Amino acid sequence: MKSEKRSVKKQIKARIGLPKQIKKMGIRDKLRAPTTPPRPIPVGLSRSEIRIGRNINNVSLVNNINLNKLRILFLGRKNSHYGSGIYMSAQMIVNSLKVVGVDVTYTDTHDEVSYLSVKYDVDLIWFYDDGAYSTKLIRKIRNLYGNGVPILVNSMYNQDNKRTKQIIKDNKSLNSNGYCNVYFGVFTKEAENQNVFNDNIFNFFSIPKTIRNVNLSALKYNERKDIFLGDYNKLMNSELTDNLNIYKLILKLKSEFNDINLYAVNHHPIPKISGNVVNNSAEIEYIKNNINVFSYRKDLISRIGEFRLYVCLINKETFSMVPAEAQSVGTIVLYRNMPQSLNSYFYYSAYMWESTDDLINVIRKIYYDENVWNELSSNSILNHKRNTVDNMKHILNLELEKLIIRHKKRL
Repeated sequence: MKSEKRSVKKQIKARIGLPKQIKKMGIRDKLRAPTTPPRPIPVGLSRSEIRIGRNINNVSLVNNINLNKLRILFLGRKNSHYGSGIYMSAQMIVNSLKVVGVDVTYTDTHDEVSYLSVKYDVDLIWFYDDGAYSTKLIRKIRNLYGNGVPILVNSMYNQDNKRTKQIIKDNKSLNSNGYCNVYFGVFTKEAENQNVFNDNIFNFFSIPKTIRNVNLSALKYNERKDIFLGDYNKLMNSELTDNLNIYKLILKLKSEFNDINLYAVNHHPIPKISGNVVNNSAEIEYIKNNINVFSYRKDLISRIGEFRLYVCLINKETFSMVPAEAQSVGTIVLYRNMPQSLNSYFYYSAYMWESTDDLINVIRKIYYDENVWNELSSNSILNHKRNTVDNMKHILNLELEKLIIRHKKRL
């Protein structure tokens, strides 16, 4: 019997071209092992099936394969939507992974023919395009690659109940009929472990958000003034503010701080919703008269650097990149509870306000005290540097390796 197993091993080695002497390694070491030119995959046997230790004629190969470096098929905005936020994030992800030695095949999500007509030899597929996402398209990719290759998609989780229900529905649909390899990416461990996902939690996975390195000088305390409130169209949308009454908030801020001007940027056009908290024309007019709205500009972060404080009113976005980048210029951010994003990235380098009274107290303590402002501004700059993609590239790589290992253990 033993001689038969040895014979089978020799046949398998001959088929896949394994070296005669194979060093036993741990899974993580295997992922980082020096690379050799890829060998053809034998018919009926995928590389993933070999790597996860799938038994072939009752012979386990898990400890006998020298894995090549991590290989990823990255599907994102490459030629389409040039210049958009998700396009720039895709570029940063691909570039940072290549720097740490990952073999990335980068294909545009809109070029379906290129990635549905060819089956790439990869360890992971990362679908990074919210606009192109559909369960129908992900199912096509899943069916092409089978259950052995994990597929990571952006969940777009933002605390909204409707969105959460849709994510759970998609998860159940895609991870059924013997499949379990579609994972929904979130940006924090808090979000990954949210109770709202219940029994679906096994297919949620946290991936570090790519925050660009903004190299701008920070103005001093006495060179700044006033408060920035973010995107005007977003703060006027109750779905994004969790029904915060913007009229009452602005009224209170102006009555308490008549010497401070409030600013917002007009950037993302958002359709009006019938359920907006502020629908009264007089209240809307008051808001418009007391918030100075300026047009979007490419050097927005530099402009935000002219304000002492950035008060975030939104809490139901997938991430909220602008406040994260605003820390780079030393502007102190006062934000709302966002377990899906900013909580983990800001921690105590920014302040999470809970009520209007709390916000007013914090503004009074920080805005008028140069010593307090200087210390918190320095913390903001340091935190931004810590979170930039340049400093997170290795963690990003390790997290992706973790996902692959987690999936292999489930098979």
